[in-house]
Amino acid sequence: MNKKEHKKLLEQLDLERQLRELKANEARSQSLSIGSAGNGCTEISMRSTCGTFLWGIYQPVEVMEFIHQLAANVGCHIAVKPRQDFASWRDWKEEDYMISGNGFPPFANDLALHTDTGAGLPPAEKQPGMGTTTMALEDKDAVATKKAVRRKTTKRTKKTS
Repeated sequence: MNKKEHKKLLEQLDLERQLRELKANEARSQSLSIGSAGNGCTEISMRSTCGTFLWGIYQPVEVMEFIHQLAANVGCHIAVKPRQDFASWRDWKEEDYMISGNGFPPFANDLALHTDTGAGLPPAEKQPGMGTTTMALEDKDAVATKKAVRRKTTKRTKKTS
């Protein structure tokens, strides 16, 4: 192989390497964002250089495992202590209207606060407009028939002006 062929081969290999790097950059994360996804879950998202996003929703146990994995990767061991403030779901006092279980944080049951709605209303026959309809149906005998009933239609005449 002469110098000219060797140089051409090196240029071709260099172009192929650059192409591989460009393709790799499309899958490389440019930034990492962490935030709340609601109900005690955490969203972790990564933005690529070309503007696409990857994201995942994680339970608190998964987030703790992630924290320990990050620490181990840099040669550290982390002692984690739950916070003792109003925002720490681990120590929330659960109220009757809250739902929780299986290690998940409690969250409000929207329907529980409205289970007694309408409980203090009087019976239907004592409510205005309610008793008349039901009483009228109970007083009359109902008769069923197999005969098809057709509505009478009237012929319309065109008006002439």
